Amino acid sequence: RRRRWSCVVQWMESTVALQVTVAGARRLTPTDMNGLSDPYAVVKVAGQQFTTQVQYKTLDPTWAARASFEVDTALFRTNKFLEVQVWGYKSVYFDHFHGSVKVPASTLLKPPVSSSREAPPWWRLA
Repeated sequence: RRRRWSCVVQWMESTVALQVTVAGARRLTPTDMNGLSDPYAVVKVAGQQFTTQVQYKTLDPTWAARASFEVDTALFRTNKFLEVQVWGYKSVYFDHFHGSVKVPASTLLKPPVSSSREAPPWWRLA
């Protein structure tokens, strides 16, 4: 199970606009009786949260969802994380947890992928 996303950081005064793109996931575990899942992703950073739309009946969702978080520049000098959680939507009972990945905020300052030959990283869910 892997998750693809990328970050772009734009510097402002004491805060930055952290832009996160949740591209998709692949090879998720089936959670529905039809052998598929209805996955969505939740991105959490600095007390803020963004939720993608549900992709129905798939184990390989493509969200291409973008979010912008305004965070203090001190975040990148701490041991805090950006967390991405993947869930399977259930209309009746509780949503099913597929997994999550925590990325240290200090690693988010790398430049964005600009070459079409260089793909964004995939992160393994735990």
